[in-house]
Amino acid sequence: MNRFLKAFPLVAVMGLGALAAQKPNVVVILADDLGYGDLGCYGATKVKTPNIDAFAQQGVRFTDAHSPSGVCQPSRYAVMAGRYNWRRGKPWDGTYMFSEKHPTLQQMLGKAGYDTVMFGKWHNGIGHGPVDFNKTLNPGPLDSGFDYFFGTPRSHNEPPQVFVENDRVVALDPNDPLRIIEHKEVEERGLKDWGWGLSEGAAAAHKARPEDEIDLIVAERAADYLKKRSKKTPLFLYVAFVAPHVPLSPSEQFKGTSEAGVYGDFLQQLDAAMGTVLKALKNNGYDKNTLVIFTSDNGAVYMRSAVETGHRQNGELLGQKTDAWCGGNQVPFIVRWPGKIPMNRTSDAFMSHTDVMATVSAATGVPLPKGAAEDSLNQWPVWTNPSGESIRNEMVYTGIFGQGLYYKGWVYYPFQGSGGMTAHPTQVWGQSYKSTGMTNSDHHADGTLRANAPGAQLYNVKSDPGQTTNVYGQNPERISAMKARLDALIGPPKTPPGDGSTFSTSSNATKKAPVSWNNAVWGNPAQVPMSGNHYVHDQKDVWLLALGTNGPFPGKTLTLKNDASIWLTGGGMLGKGQLILDGGQIQNRYSGRNAVLLGRVRVDAPSKILNIDGSLELKAGLSGEGDLSLSAFQQAGTSVIISGADQGYTGTFVLSDSAADEVALDVDFATAFPKAGLNFESRNSSRMPMLALKETLRFAEVSMPGENGGMVKLPNGTYRADDLKAAGVSGLAYRNLEGTLIVGK
Repeated sequence: MNRFLKAFPLVAVMGLGALAAQKPNVVVILADDLGYGDLGCYGATKVKTPNIDAFAQQGVRFTDAHSPSGVCQPSRYAVMAGRYNWRRGKPWDGTYMFSEKHPTLQQMLGKAGYDTVMFGKWHNGIGHGPVDFNKTLNPGPLDSGFDYFFGTPRSHNEPPQVFVENDRVVALDPNDPLRIIEHKEVEERGLKDWGWGLSEGAAAAHKARPEDEIDLIVAERAADYLKKRSKKTPLFLYVAFVAPHVPLSPSEQFKGTSEAGVYGDFLQQLDAAMGTVLKALKNNGYDKNTLVIFTSDNGAVYMRSAVETGHRQNGELLGQKTDAWCGGNQVPFIVRWPGKIPMNRTSDAFMSHTDVMATVSAATGVPLPKGAAEDSLNQWPVWTNPSGESIRNEMVYTGIFGQGLYYKGWVYYPFQGSGGMTAHPTQVWGQSYKSTGMTNSDHHADGTLRANAPGAQLYNVKSDPGQTTNVYGQNPERISAMKARLDALIGPPKTPPGDGSTFSTSSNATKKAPVSWNNAVWGNPAQVPMSGNHYVHDQKDVWLLALGTNGPFPGKTLTLKNDASIWLTGGGMLGKGQLILDGGQIQNRYSGRNAVLLGRVRVDAPSKILNIDGSLELKAGLSGEGDLSLSAFQQAGTSVIISGADQGYTGTFVLSDSAADEVALDVDFATAFPKAGLNFESRNSSRMPMLALKETLRFAEVSMPGENGGMVKLPNGTYRADDLKAAGVSGLAYRNLEGTLIVGK
């Protein structure tokens, strides 16, 4: 039974079972770095992809589908969550991506009675901090809504180079533990990696995941599952292949089989893996009442082996993976459902990966949960009528260095260049601009920027899909409207009319500069502004010190983003202002003393309180829905005190392990948070935080480390120390036993 049904009343479960036969199966298959021009059905001639080409003839092939990002992780998040990754307000750091406030596609279908299984590349984060792969891996795929998972935790060029089944490394021998080697150590030891480090030890686990057979193994595992499973319940199957992402590793049977070098060989292996899954669907009766979706997470990276043979991985598009140019995000997209979706059709309707969730909801009749898929549009009318008009007319394109806006056939970028690595003025990456055959009016043939290039870009991609000609200077009204719309979607906090400016930390600020109000440097060499109302601090290497040392914070809002931090060296007074944690940090740097933050704090996205030394007291009113991680650094005897008033906070307090052994952080709540959650992120008992039970605490949900490992989710009720012990909670997770813990709203 689907684990998400366990909380349903019996009558509801029986009702779902009766409806199971009527519900279609759903299969999503995702390739990794597959370009718009990489398949025969999209014009490739140097590679043979007969299985995917035949699949395209059985359904609808879309020519204007886009991933919301030029790199893989944000696009994978978008498919599963139906929303832009940048709305999380937190850069990718390897930690678990999802939140209960934004249900996933697999959770939506699981709660409707589907079996939800995944094979292949996960890459949506594990845990809330550094991960010990010798232990249980959570939160991860199972916590996102999958009943079963088998695959790689990250890209196959990132450590660890192993398979994971559910929440444990496959074939891991406790006597031969796995160890992650950071990139710095790799260089020091004269080894080679892809910039992300390596893994060592765990010989059996590494042997179980041969680099040149990952997709073949994943496909066979998926096929075996389809053969053995019961058809009493509908199925959601998600398969994520690793090809053609680097390292290019075709197995012996595929080497030399294409006309596009090793890249083409790897593509043809991907096609074979796709064929294994499609054949298993047919042979096991899943070829009729099943919606199958095939796409790629982003555009291709130009590879020498492909370029030198004349294979154009992204077709005639400008750019490649990492870019905000269309080559970074325009991808193959094919759908099939016999009898529902017409055969052998092509559609130029504009579409985004974020639309998968709302469209699957419409196709299956499973309603979208509250809070889900805010950026998802129902494309079902276009999937079933490919000649219909586009339903989506705007989308944010995201490269690793910038974001642009698509609107009704036009694309606007408020910057020069690709927004990624292509033709970057200082970064060297992949193949040269000249070798790829790209043409753009702002750039010389070698990729350098022309002296007269405008400061921003505008393209009509209906008449100029290759983005060869920047028409920025010819359309001032359109540019003004699109700039305003892009700012409204992704811009900084807005200032009310007449209220002054929004000030941001300068990207040229002195790194690790001692920044404070009134008398220090915000940028370099400007003084801290005193006339504005809204301030944004988003430079993590520029430290904002001693907030309030020279009086209260002078503005209305101070937003911390991108792991930028406030370092409290004493009292921090917000006055009438509000601190907005949008992926930022509060840190205590006052040795052996109590640092206090006074005022109001709103948590919009996952953020951190990191106690370096002494104690840190959050005496501010707390609101918002973002999770707040509490942890220590490397000093013993530290504590965090939450004593401010609850102002409707609905996020989750995550008590995170310390950065060193024997550094147990004491966490003391002096306020009840009846709408908030409390969770532990436990990797090592000697680093585990301790919850102070000195008085009555109240939370909506609580999960604590178990005495025998794992986590214990406490049922609603009242708990004293003896009750926690009886529930199997580790005695290392709490102290001062005279208090009471109440769980439940």
